[in-house]
Amino acid sequence: MQGGAQLMCSHTDPDKPEQFCTFSWDLMTTEDSSEVVQGSFLIGPGTVNVPVYQGAGFVNAISEPIVICRGKKSDDTSGDN
Repeated sequence: MQGGAQLMCSHTDPDKPEQFCTFSWDLMTTEDSSEVVQGSFLIGPGTVNVPVYQGAGFVNAISEPIVICRGKKSDDTSGDN
């Protein structure tokens, strides 16, 4: 029987812009070897529990997933002189 892995993400602040995110996750396969899965995704404001990765053939996680997200800079320059 093969196990699976699923990574879910949220962007719970509806007042912030969408974010571009990347992830990397080291998982143990059913063949007893390490496999690093990685990817990227765009997540909109207020989005909750979106599956961004699903895979089969894993027995456990070797590390916690690393997820880095960046929002778009604001075009508001009203505070600049």
